Amino acid sequence: MKKLLSLFLAASLIISSMLAVSATTNEQNKKEQLCLDKFSEYLKTNPHYYPDDNLPVSIKIFGEKNGYYACYGEYGEAQAWELSYNLDGYLFETSNEYAYINGEIKLPILFINENECLSFTEAYNMGIFTADSLAKLIYSGSQDSQLVSAFKIGDIDKNGVINVLDATEIQKYLVNPKNFYNFNIKLADINNDGETTILDATAIQKFSVNLITNI
Repeated sequence: MKKLLSLFLAASLIISSMLAVSATTNEQNKKEQLCLDKFSEYLKTNPHYYPDDNLPVSIKIFGEKNGYYACYGEYGEAQAWELSYNLDGYLFETSNEYAYINGEIKLPILFINENECLSFTEAYNMGIFTADSLAKLIYSGSQDSQLVSAFKIGDIDKNGVINVLDATEIQKYLVNPKNFYNFNIKLADINNDGETTILDATAIQKFSVNLITNI
């Protein structure tokens, strides 16, 4: 009798677990379908896209913010164009470009709820996210596979911390730039003058010892 009871309890736990997984999967599928539908509507009403039914449309939810699903939206074939945007001390970058409209930030990030689909620029201007909160959403520790990366200006080695080691990286680059083919000049342009110089390294050194509070 005890053995039968144990088997019954074990079976019940397995079934409950399977039902919970199924419910979670269904809920995720509903979210993704909602976002896909809204993104498709957005494409059809936005003249910049010149929609073509033969081009693939896909969406990937990577977080939620203030009642919106934060998504990567893909339309058509990826183009090998590198794009970056400096926003509130962060550098957002993507190697794929999906433009929205002229004058807007061309990052493939969308904010979607049941009522609307907003581009990166629209959502930022409405205060739905800050650069810091968005960076925390998309940062995964290893961003090579991410469509968009976000790093603090000054985080040259991309380890999430700005310290004297980043200043050293700039100094090494200035001595022999040919050895630094992956060096991100935009992350190193601390004073935003369009160049990477010893002044940028000095700013990081001062920041590291609290002589300045912002870079």
